[in-house]
Amino acid sequence: MRMKRTVVIEQPNYVPWIGYFDLIRQSDVWVWYDDVQYTKRDWRNRNRIAADAAEWLTIPVATKGRFTQRICDVEVDDAQPWRRQHLDSIRRCYARAPFFQPMFSVIEAALSASDSRLADLTIRLNESVCELLALRPVFMRSSRMPGTAGGRDERLIRICRAVEGNVHLSGPFVPNLSIIDALAWLGPEGTSAYLERCRRSEHEDPSA
Repeated sequence: MRMKRTVVIEQPNYVPWIGYFDLIRQSDVWVWYDDVQYTKRDWRNRNRIAADAAEWLTIPVATKGRFTQRICDVEVDDAQPWRRQHLDSIRRCYARAPFFQPMFSVIEAALSASDSRLADLTIRLNESVCELLALRPVFMRSSRMPGTAGGRDERLIRICRAVEGNVHLSGPFVPNLSIIDALAWLGPEGTSAYLERCRRSEHEDPSA
């Protein structure tokens, strides 16, 4: 009997919701869907932090005249001091949180890497968070997977076949709690415990 191999195919987002990492927890293979068209004013380059008084963090990117560019081709606009501004905002919002330092160290290291492309930056950051949470599926990028071209549904099927997956998982996500909030206030162990409770609730009998 063939063993279950769960595949999740998702676009890389910036400091995404904790539910995003719950999907990573459930996956055996996580494919960064980074060669589809970039959409402006979306979660790829921005998100909210500080659940009680939401503040937007937006990575400036070059989009003028690049209407059909893929996510993996989007360039970060470092003419603006956004890296320092984001770190300052995170420090201001969470400096008093009990687990501020481990969370901030991961964010700071990723933003200090000076990646020039958006996908490189967000993938680096998200995989660093996964390492902090001991989430270790096989990570792959669709832009580096030959032989998977086609329409949307056909592509997803081909990607699943390429990684020998037999279960394709997608959403939903938990709203209003970013991974930064979780790491700052719950810490790596507390966040992992939260995800574990999500896992247990998936298998509980609601009629019990």
